[in-house]
Amino acid sequence: MSFRDEVIGWTPAVPLGDHVNTDGHDLCPVVSPDGKYLFYTSPVEGGYGVWWVDASFIPALRTRQEP
Repeated sequence: MSFRDEVIGWTPAVPLGDHVNTDGHDLCPVVSPDGKYLFYTSPVEGGYGVWWVDASFIPALRTRQEP
């Protein structure tokens, strides 16, 4: 995930961590209009499933730095 920054445009991307990232090919993350949920697709047997998680962890990612 990256965030819009008025100085550089977008911040460097950081992984979403155990909240979302799996060993599979996770795709199409979308935050709900109210900012409460993150929806995404992740592999399941025979295709992809749609999943959701509470998005309250997202603001903490703004300060996370990748090595």
